[in-house]
Amino acid sequence: MQDTHRCSGLALLRIFSMLLITAIHFVVYSKIMESDALTGFNRAWLAGVESIMCVGVNSFAMITGYFECEKHARGERLFALWFRTVALSIVLFAVMRALGVRFSGLNLLKTFLPISGMHYWYLVTYFALLIASPLLNLLVAQLGRRAHLLTCVVGFLMLCVYFSTDPFIEGELYIASSRGLIWFFYLYLVAADFREYG
Repeated sequence: MQDTHRCSGLALLRIFSMLLITAIHFVVYSKIMESDALTGFNRAWLAGVESIMCVGVNSFAMITGYFECEKHARGERLFALWFRTVALSIVLFAVMRALGVRFSGLNLLKTFLPISGMHYWYLVTYFALLIASPLLNLLVAQLGRRAHLLTCVVGFLMLCVYFSTDPFIEGELYIASSRGLIWFFYLYLVAADFREYG
């Protein structure tokens, strides 16, 4: 009964995360933050809301870690994810061509190899996370409770404190950023800690 309640709570979190991710895409791609009409309190309020919306991506990574930490890797799942991504990319390409949008040869190549670049950055990082999950699960199995907790604390200090405050770290390093594979590994380990030890 408790496990069913826990899974339904995570399903609700997943739905809420989707709403947050949809909202942040609206804010980013509508370029509302660049508008000259947005000033003072409204700009500060929207910036605060935008930072809260980033929680959606992290929630998805943690939900993945929570469920994957007790599963075995299956190649067919990776292939299914890759196949759906390529199929969606081709459909979107066909729709855009039908609307008269022109593409370069490089964009055509990216259409058929969508997981090879950072255009679909979440899928690229998620795909890599699934490939690495057996190694992460092995690490979780080898760590005891104290070592696992210590790993999470050290990861927090390095990724959330050091990389965020060091003035010499510039640009998107894909290390501590929300798009980084190491960041997704960290979230996976934190969620695995919740799963294993409550």
